[in-house]
Amino acid sequence: MPYGQDIWLPPIVVQTGVNDEVEIIEDPGGTPLSRVATIPAGTYYSVNEDFSGFLGLWKELTDQFAAITTTNTYTFEVITPTLSTAMTSAGLRLKAASATVDFVLNANRTNGLDIRNFGFRKLIGSAATNLILSVTSGSDEVVDSDFTMLNRWFSHTLLNDNAATDKRSTEARNVRFSSGRIEDAVAVRWDSPKNRRVIYEWLKSPHVYNRADDTDDDAWFNGSDLNVDDNLNAFIDVWSTMSDLGETVILHNVDPVDLLVTTHQWEAVKMRNEGQARNFDNVANLLRPEGEWYGLTVDLFVDPDADNYPH
Repeated sequence: MPYGQDIWLPPIVVQTGVNDEVEIIEDPGGTPLSRVATIPAGTYYSVNEDFSGFLGLWKELTDQFAAITTTNTYTFEVITPTLSTAMTSAGLRLKAASATVDFVLNANRTNGLDIRNFGFRKLIGSAATNLILSVTSGSDEVVDSDFTMLNRWFSHTLLNDNAATDKRSTEARNVRFSSGRIEDAVAVRWDSPKNRRVIYEWLKSPHVYNRADDTDDDAWFNGSDLNVDDNLNAFIDVWSTMSDLGETVILHNVDPVDLLVTTHQWEAVKMRNEGQARNFDNVANLLRPEGEWYGLTVDLFVDPDADNYPH
């Protein structure tokens, strides 16, 4: 069957007093008013709804801001990043309902949620340089991400319209024969887990590896459709969580892109290959040294209670 572009959502763990705050400062040029949303500790995903026992980060933040401010209403939606303009719908917009109140997103808060989840890279310098200004757009004030979003990986391949080469599932039966005499043996089967091998081919290196120290290397990003400062769509960041058996959600064959899950075919998976968990080189393989083109092969266990992709 033909495949489409996939979105991988690794878990985002929020800890109290560590990364549980998001600050908006309203009217920064007049009488500044701080609005701090506190996210309850838990495991979240980069979506705008709760689903099947999983928590949506952007839904939680929308609810938290609604509880602490009557001046404005803040919502989230997908956009194309302002700098990685070839990564269609891979960015995030923070939107205020009223254009009468300017606001900034504070990327410098001590216990703040990692700003890379919003599609920005934290700037180096004074706190003032880390205030991300809203931009007037029609009747709204918006903060549009510069880059793709950490913890929301888009498959982006040279061929196959950004789709996987193969991702068929198989049934792996846990079975034991009661006897070596097959003619009178009984098969005892206690479960039949669903496994999936996902293969992507011809990805440029920035979609595979995160080389934070080389973000000024134009050759590294050439042909990737990522801005030279956008190192947020690297699969190694997904692997980093999955190698600790973090449950990742895959949205399959996504079109159109939104911040929801239940509008798509999806499933929750864990890495089942211990060798892949130990070494990322067992996931990524170099297909062509010239230009640094890679393939990815990931062996997955599908959560039977979160399986909404019948393939």
